[in-house]
Amino acid sequence: MIALIIILSRRIKDPLPADPTRPFDTAGAVLSAVGLILIVTGILAADNNIWLMIALLVLGALVLLWFFLSVRAKERAGKEPLLSTSLFRNRTSNLGLVTQNIQWLILMGTSFVVATYLQVVRGYDAIQTGVIFTAATLGLLVSSLAAARLAERHTQRTLIMTGFIVTIAGVGVLLSMVSGTPSAWAFAPGLLAAAVFLPRSPDPSATR
Repeated sequence: MIALIIILSRRIKDPLPADPTRPFDTAGAVLSAVGLILIVTGILAADNNIWLMIALLVLGALVLLWFFLSVRAKERAGKEPLLSTSLFRNRTSNLGLVTQNIQWLILMGTSFVVATYLQVVRGYDAIQTGVIFTAATLGLLVSSLAAARLAERHTQRTLIMTGFIVTIAGVGVLLSMVSGTPSAWAFAPGLLAAAVFLPRSPDPSATR
């Protein structure tokens, strides 16, 4: 599967090629990465040492604050920062970001909970768990292949709302079927439906 993805990805062309003359904010990239790493590490340390967790979270927040201040300073100096704060003053962009984060919260949250349940409660190994998640992979593949065609026929608002409804319905099917049977096949319909989260078009009006 990975080899097939690599082969097919060679045919994809970037619609917006990188500008070699545009400078890259290396310092901003380092600060943002370090800040996020500290935050994540602090969350992971919650079960072991509460004081270490607090220290890492505070340190991570300070590094991210440093990143934000460096971005503002570069903007005032007329330079190009890693992330422009003007992006967050755009209502359409903010709605798109919120929608995307909710989407991944549902999908990744479902994946984490189901994978943990399969391995801890039902005793499946990693390979068996991966096979069960093939249904979710097929759902994502189908929705991705149909995305361009659906975007031409329906409004972006309709596609996004439909995606949320289908995914929530899939989670409901998953919960109702799994609780009543020990069969691994009971996971397939819910994971398949939950993964058919219709992708958004690159059209900037996607969230209107």
